[in-house]
Amino acid sequence: MQLSFSKTREKSPLVVLAGGDKYEGEWVGGVFDGYGVLERPDGQKYEGQVKDNQYNGTGKLTDRSGFVYEGDFKDGRYHGKGKYTYANGSSYEDDWTENMYGGYGVESLADGSIYKGCFKGGKRNGEGVITWPDGGCYKGHFHEGKKHGWGKFSWPGGNSYEGEWKDGERHGKGTYTHANGSRYEGDWVEDKQEGYGIEKYSSGQTFKGYYKGNKKNGKGMCTWPDGKTYEGQFINDDIHGEGTYKWADGRLYKGQWAQNHMHGSGTYRWPDGRCHEGQYNEDKKHGWGK
Repeated sequence: MQLSFSKTREKSPLVVLAGGDKYEGEWVGGVFDGYGVLERPDGQKYEGQVKDNQYNGTGKLTDRSGFVYEGDFKDGRYHGKGKYTYANGSSYEDDWTENMYGGYGVESLADGSIYKGCFKGGKRNGEGVITWPDGGCYKGHFHEGKKHGWGKFSWPGGNSYEGEWKDGERHGKGTYTHANGSRYEGDWVEDKQEGYGIEKYSSGQTFKGYYKGNKKNGKGMCTWPDGKTYEGQFINDDIHGEGTYKWADGRLYKGQWAQNHMHGSGTYRWPDGRCHEGQYNEDKKHGWGK
């Protein structure tokens, strides 16, 4: 079929173009203009408004891989309001800027999770909320698609973390609260308790000190609801190294410890003034002493 170059809008039957494209729709001056259907050899199909030989206006684009975009186009690109559905069922709906998510949008993934919030450059950037089918929820800041900045994550079992994030991990200052009431407040490094922190247990026990790899490591102080206290060194959650342990009845041990036992050199004092200074082995006097 010979194309018309009339300045008047015309509607033509199916035309096969150079390269194998097939177009059926309206023309003005030899270019697509108005409403049309364009099918390409690679399986892509567009139905909607066209202008200057490009997708311009509202339309629907599909291809054989299974994706569907329905919404606004500008100069052949997704631009404005639209919904993109992937072959696996995931989708994004709302603002687009030159083929990328931009502004506010809703992203629904195949795993059932839903994100509502800000996008920039096709990625989650800014404030947003993710919810999961199991009841989990994150509300806070994102950067380049990851949790980053300040945010709160709530697990379905009732545990929660509120604080700083970096590249999708807890990093900086934050508070982790357990469903049973226990709570850690302090430093985090790459999703682990690391640095200084305060941990309060539902049992009434409190620890203030240093952590590494989610465990007490370094100097710290532990207090128990019955009046006992320990101040000194910890390794991998154990009382280990130099430290002082005080019992509620007034007894005191100051010296070396190994895996929660008095072990090594130390001094044991009683409330009545008695004192033993010497060697200990797993809480028992062992070796020299006086």
